[in-house]
Amino acid sequence: MKKKEDYLDREKFDGLILTRNLSSKELDKAKDELAEARRRIQSGLSDRDRLAAKILQFKLKLKDYLKKDDFDPNMRFSSCLVQYVHILDIKRRAFAEEIDIDETELSQVINKHRPPAEYLFIRLEIHSNNNIPANWWYKLIEKEKEHHISTDKGLRNQQKKHVRKKLEVTV
Repeated sequence: MKKKEDYLDREKFDGLILTRNLSSKELDKAKDELAEARRRIQSGLSDRDRLAAKILQFKLKLKDYLKKDDFDPNMRFSSCLVQYVHILDIKRRAFAEEIDIDETELSQVINKHRPPAEYLFIRLEIHSNNNIPANWWYKLIEKEKEHHISTDKGLRNQQKKHVRKKLEVTV
């Protein structure tokens, strides 16, 4: 009986999963049909729905990245902040006003001339209506620092001269 149920479940998905190789012509046609279906769906969305979809996509992207051990230079705090402002589709000046920071400070943080202050993480969480937690923004900074500490050979060489004695054992 169980095998029959499994077979019936597989049958449900046969229409959704391509079980054969498509020719390039068929593949192009399928891509065009999918693109057209997406356009029809998206044309019916309100601006609010579009924003919600973009924020959700950004949130899931952040969540996935923060779960991974690997560092991605495209996911630095500053890059993610730029992405967030871009999703909002507003000028940086207007965004700085919305979170009550000086436009210069925002620019310095984005251009990596200045580290973000702790209050910025909180304001970003509040601005996102708690969709993107403050600790996620902070973890982006932690991940950058972790990568920097583990890969900066110049810093290691510079600091070696300050250590007078090392342990005699390795475990």
